[in-house]
Amino acid sequence: MLVETCFGIIRRPRSYAERQLEWLVAQVKNKKPEYATPHRIMGEAIEKLQGCRKEVYLLVVRDEKSLEEAALVLEMDELRTQKMLDEAIEFVRKYCKQAIAKGRV
Repeated sequence: MLVETCFGIIRRPRSYAERQLEWLVAQVKNKKPEYATPHRIMGEAIEKLQGCRKEVYLLVVRDEKSLEEAALVLEMDELRTQKMLDEAIEFVRKYCKQAIAKGRV
């Protein structure tokens, strides 16, 4: 944007909001696919886990609890806890493979 001052006509630096708006308009015009990072895809997969599977996965993987500790926290058998963890890991693995196959990464 040009601004007239006592020194003449100068170009005013664009604000952050103006640069963001220009970038968004360019993205819409180009319609390039948005690529996700592996961390984002993993996060999506974990968010889609349901019930005990999600709780077990978060306790064991994120909070680094043992299966025994996770079983005590969730008040369930250790074998069931292991089964829930295996199912959660398999779900996350399949979700990530599908995302890679679709070209999201």
